[in-house]
Amino acid sequence: MTDSTEPAALREPQRREGFDVTIVITTLDEAKYLPVLFDSIRAQSADLVAELVVVDDGSTDDSVAIAERAGARLLHNEDKGNVPGMRNQGLAEARGTAVLFADADVAFSPDYLAHMVTPIVRGDVDVTLCLWERPLEARFPVLPDRHSPSYVWVLRHLPAWCLTKIPLRLFPWLGSWLVAMARRRRLVSPLTVPDRVNTPAIVARTAIARAAGGWRNRFGTHEDTIYCRDVFAQTHRVRWCVRPVLYISGRRHFPTDGWWPLRLLEESFAQLLGVGAWLERRVQDEHGYKDPGGRR
Repeated sequence: MTDSTEPAALREPQRREGFDVTIVITTLDEAKYLPVLFDSIRAQSADLVAELVVVDDGSTDDSVAIAERAGARLLHNEDKGNVPGMRNQGLAEARGTAVLFADADVAFSPDYLAHMVTPIVRGDVDVTLCLWERPLEARFPVLPDRHSPSYVWVLRHLPAWCLTKIPLRLFPWLGSWLVAMARRRRLVSPLTVPDRVNTPAIVARTAIARAAGGWRNRFGTHEDTIYCRDVFAQTHRVRWCVRPVLYISGRRHFPTDGWWPLRLLEESFAQLLGVGAWLERRVQDEHGYKDPGGRR
């Protein structure tokens, strides 16, 4: 796996024109998490040429320096707080056959790009979706400044299968599968039936992402759902990948004291009643939702 400025940094790939994938990373003061993400990219097993594009929102910590040391191409956001606009800025500059949008606080299993990007580069499909997600903090040595030690201990000692998340909308996805088989009057693989995923869990052919219009909704207003639907409207050549794992940080909701088991029950009950969003106490501005601390 190589980056945009060091074509032989990790291994000597088969020489070919251009980049296989552009990874667009949005940042704002992410010096703690960026090294984890970049290390996971360097550890990729795929023989692919990757372009790293970091779109910075005005970081005041070492985020920019870390991105530059990683060999990323750096872009600066002029519209403060506009995360979808930052992603579109990266999409406009992308030179890879495929494009992957990543937040700074995620990481990838070593086989992630091999399974998610290679089928697109090979021409087998236009879009790949990652089936499995796990907490970043369960696998990598990074934690929020304030955290519950008991929660961390449980998180890191539970078997991996206890922490695995399946598609966010499992039942609608299965429903779409049944509808697809009824319409085609034949057996259809569920791994070809699309459904929405989190932002870093979808890789699309760059031309498809551009034809779909990129990111159109404000942050926190189901913009990832709209992006997925727009991409799916451009192609039916979609494949779920069942081996790679996407690691996503839970820092926004990380417990800070020993009462976390009761709070988890409260949150689950609130979600069941349909009032989970109210408990998050989010605020909104012209670019979408953020928490009371101003974080998106």
